[in-house]
Formats: sequence, C-alpha cells, structure tokens
Amino acid sequence: EQLKRQRSAVEGKRMQLAQSLALDDDATKRSTDVKTTEFARLFQDNVVPLPLA
Repeated sequence: EQLKRQRSAVEGKRMQLAQSLALDDDATKRSTDVKTTEFARLFQDNVVPLPLA
C-alpha cells in the first residue's frame, strides 16, 4: 500500500514537471530575447525527455 502511494506521488510529480516544461517551452517560443531562446535551446538539448505514458 505504501509502495502504491509512493508510486502515485512520483507520477504526480512527473506530470507537474511535464506540464511546467510545456509551459516553459511556450514562453520560450513567444520570447524575442535571443539570448534567452538560445539558452533554452541549449538547455533543452541536455534534458532527457520523460517517457510518455
């Protein structure tokens, strides 16, 4: 039972992270600041995408 709770908590955190990454990506696309966009692109290249459920 505790294992189930831990697993659902991890899934919840993963969903929150995926949503925040999606929001950050939208903000990056709207941004006209070249440095910010460049940094975001380089940063995203080093991020391992979460496996989609």
